[in-house]
Amino acid sequence: MVAALFTGTLLTTMALNIYVPILPSLAVSFGASLSVVGMVSGSFGFSNLLLRIPFGLLSDRWQRRKAFIVIGSAAAVVSGLGLGFATHPMHLILWRVVGGIGGATISINAVLFAEHIRTKELGYAMGLFNFAASLALALGPMIGGWLGDAFSRQIPFMVSGLMGLLSLVVLAWLPETRRNEDESITYSLSLLRRYIFLEPFVLMMLVSFNQSFNVFTFLPLRLLEIGADKTAVGFVIFLAMLAASLAALVSGIWMPYIHGYWTVGIALVCMGIATFIVPWIRSIPGLAFSQVVCGLGWGVILPVVSSWSLTEAATHEKATSASLYLTGASLGVLLGPVTGGLIADWFNLDAAFFFVGLVGSFAALWPMAQGLRNSRRRNITTDRKQLEEIG
Repeated sequence: MVAALFTGTLLTTMALNIYVPILPSLAVSFGASLSVVGMVSGSFGFSNLLLRIPFGLLSDRWQRRKAFIVIGSAAAVVSGLGLGFATHPMHLILWRVVGGIGGATISINAVLFAEHIRTKELGYAMGLFNFAASLALALGPMIGGWLGDAFSRQIPFMVSGLMGLLSLVVLAWLPETRRNEDESITYSLSLLRRYIFLEPFVLMMLVSFNQSFNVFTFLPLRLLEIGADKTAVGFVIFLAMLAASLAALVSGIWMPYIHGYWTVGIALVCMGIATFIVPWIRSIPGLAFSQVVCGLGWGVILPVVSSWSLTEAATHEKATSASLYLTGASLGVLLGPVTGGLIADWFNLDAAFFFVGLVGSFAALWPMAQGLRNSRRRNITTDRKQLEEIG
């Protein structure tokens, strides 16, 4: 069961991202400005943003998961094939929006991992889920970049459709999770009014803001600018996402032993600095190193934030809770490329990298401050217990 879910998640995510090294330069070849390139990339986040929460609410309402992840695989097929036949930037935006429907269902995959692995091992379940997603983000673009160089620009999109079809077959054979009639009728929006999802939402937005602008949109253009081919672009993305996938797996396993807020804060600082220095790097290995640092930060953060979101959610709220924090990721995927593209058009691309790097670095102050506050509270509690024992 878990193996099939892992494989289906891997294939669906690969199908949605295999053409990442090609898409920005393809938009430019169609006459798109950098702001429009940002819109092409950000349009994926737009449909994510609109649909993640409704999908989560409906999945919890009906206590059904399988139908939603199958819809996601089908959307990946349609999106990949549509992009392959696009001839205008607006076509790219349209079909990337369709791909975003597939991305919106990934939160349901996360819930299935949590449901099929014991609750006490939630950190491990989220590490495994994020490992599958990050590994797909590593392998997909590397394969896509090579296919684009070795054959033609249409081939990665056709392979995307094939991968989506394979994921559809694998996930269609998964049994539906057991329905609990008492919980399925509980249809509440109370999570929207609770604080527990706010921190994961904001942190996922910040992390995705950086990565979507950086490695998935404008870093490929920077690499091509300094002489890299599509294969090299795909390999750099592979290294970044491989680092993310391994970091996610390790972070999930070591979840009980790490300090969440400090870990997230340090990771955000590292991602911010690695992005800020990109304009000064003029070599492919140097850019690859900066993206590996970003990937490590991303991978460390994902399981921590995922487990925060799901730990306090009841069974009938898990899909909604996962959708809420991943909606933050959708907002980051939308805002990162669009904001960066506008800044690049108003000033230049270097200014956009500076801005995104600064946002990540300053954003780290929030989880670090929260971590310091929690440390003080624990010290006060410890002191009180010691005084009570003495007294």
